[in-house]
Amino acid sequence: MTTSLKFISLCCLFLFVLPQDADAQRRGKRIKQRFRASLIAGFNLSQMDGDNYNGFDKFNTQFGIGGTAIINHYSEIGVELLYHSKGARTESDPRRTINRKDRLVDLNYMEIPFFYRYNRMGGAPGIFFEFGGAFARLIEARVNEPDMVLDGLVISGLEDDFNKNELSLLLGLGHHFTEHIGARIRYSFALTRVYNTDDLSDQAVLQIEQERGLTQLRNYYISLAAFYRF
Repeated sequence: MTTSLKFISLCCLFLFVLPQDADAQRRGKRIKQRFRASLIAGFNLSQMDGDNYNGFDKFNTQFGIGGTAIINHYSEIGVELLYHSKGARTESDPRRTINRKDRLVDLNYMEIPFFYRYNRMGGAPGIFFEFGGAFARLIEARVNEPDMVLDGLVISGLEDDFNKNELSLLLGLGHHFTEHIGARIRYSFALTRVYNTDDLSDQAVLQIEQERGLTQLRNYYISLAAFYRF
């Protein structure tokens, strides 16, 4: 057996034995708190599908509160109340040698994520995985772009037509550093669209596509946040 194969085998054995040992240590321990509250602060990087550009180029702050119900040492269900922004930052003239991101779609939301969290090690310290969904309410929409755009995309003027409600899915990975302090990274993609022309006539859709260069907009973001649990 080569050195690399020995190393991989030892790692696999370690990953298998460690959770068993942690579980054995926690079997006799009672859960002290069934409900935990938390403060959350971080940021996200967002983009929009439908604006003909790629890249998570818009930086947004994120903060809020959360609470989890402890099912057992490995499982929790949680809900949060977050204030953060989504949207996109892109250039209006892709022919420039140096791209200048002078178009801003700034969407401020109150969002309620709900999720299931699996604590791999059965508690802190240790990593966790989470998945769930979220409902968000748009509270402010702002679009800034030059009067003369050269990429054929015009978003300003559509703010009143943006969907006020949004449903999304989320996947996450995090780490409990201590019983009280942790951090997580999440990827979220919307199931509903911020803007779409599905309810319009074919003639209206064609006119909007010709005049504005789009027929729909959808939110995506990657977030990184720290939290303190009481």
